[in-house]
Amino acid sequence: MLQLRIRVSGTTVKELHKRLEQAYAIGDVRLVRRISVLLGYLAQGLSPADLAAHWSISEASPYNWLRALLVEGMESLVYHHGGGRPDNLR
Repeated sequence: MLQLRIRVSGTTVKELHKRLEQAYAIGDVRLVRRISVLLGYLAQGLSPADLAAHWSISEASPYNWLRALLVEGMESLVYHHGGGRPDNLR
């Protein structure tokens, strides 16, 4: 079994904490979960399996979110409308 450990700079961790505070402030539950999982893996060293169980997400999600963060940077934390019918409650 191959194990890789990804390390990020302190600046990246600080930016993730800042974004987490902003997500809490606006009540964005999806973003809070995503950033919390990333911080759990990157800063606390928790396993993706443990994070998936704790946050009730699939085991693939932490890997997908980490890959997106590494490829797209902080832009990966911005959700874009996936299409479909617009909301009626405007």
